[in-house]
Formats: sequence, C-alpha cells, structure tokens
Amino acid sequence: MKGFTLVELIIVLVVVGILAVGASPLFIGSGGTESLVLRERTLSILRNSQLKAMQNTSLVCTAVVLQPNSLGQATSTNCGVVTSTFSLDPDDVRQIADFQGKTFTVTNSANTNVALPTEIEFDSLGRPRDESGLVCSGAQPCRFTFTETSGASQSVCINREGYIYGC
Repeated sequence: MKGFTLVELIIVLVVVGILAVGASPLFIGSGGTESLVLRERTLSILRNSQLKAMQNTSLVCTAVVLQPNSLGQATSTNCGVVTSTFSLDPDDVRQIADFQGKTFTVTNSANTNVALPTEIEFDSLGRPRDESGLVCSGAQPCRFTFTETSGASQSVCINREGYIYGC
C-alpha cells in the first residue's frame, strides 16, 4: 500500500496554515509598507542633501524644503530664511511630489509640531542649522512622521550632530 498516513496529512495542513497566516498580510493590505517607502525615500533625500552640504566648498547653503504634501531638495535657497523652493516633478529622485493621502507631521527637539512649509539646512559638517527655523539642537532629535489612514506610521529622525536615521 502506497500513500500518506493521516498524521502526515495533518502535519502538512498545519504547516500550510502557518504559512498562510504569516504571508496573508503581505497580500491582503499594505500594512504600513506605503509609509515605510516614504520613510526610506525621505532618508535618501535628507542624506543626499547632507552630503551635498558637506562637499560644498562655496558659501551656498543646502536645504530640504518640507511642505504638507511634498518634500525635496531646494533648487533655490536663501540661507536662514524659510523661502526656499523646488519645482514639483514626480520623476525627480530628489523629491517626493505627493504623499498620497498620508499625514506628514514634523516635530522639533522640544517635541512640538512645526508649522509647514519649512526647511532644514545643513552646515559643512552635516549638522542641521538652527537658522532654518526647525530646531534640531536639543537633546531630542527632530522627527518627520508619515501616518497612514490605517494608523501605521514611520518616522525619520535627525539628531543635533546630523545623524539621520529611521526611528
């Protein structure tokens, strides 16, 4: 007689059930992946702008403009004044042109919300400059948070020494 025993069939069904429970969130909903993608893109834009400021040998400042539904590297900057701009282009890798319904909040080192639009500037050592209006020099880091309608959220933090990380 060839075939499977009842114990073998039950073990296979249990393993398949465990795999289905573990993999189903990947197929059923976003489960926070959209805010995770926004966080990773924001990390990339901030780190790129920081590196650009550190490699800059002239007196031109480098800034990232933060708006309620977009962010990106500034194309025209006025150091110390929150008037920097960037042109929205969905194909530009230096910006996120639309948060697609995600709530974007920015908090400073004192853990209070910052009014948008604002900008964050970096000095030649890669530290955030306080002249930009977003105070990152306190004990707590600045925090950029993306929140989905489902409640899932992801954050990017910048401490006073310029360390940019997902928090």
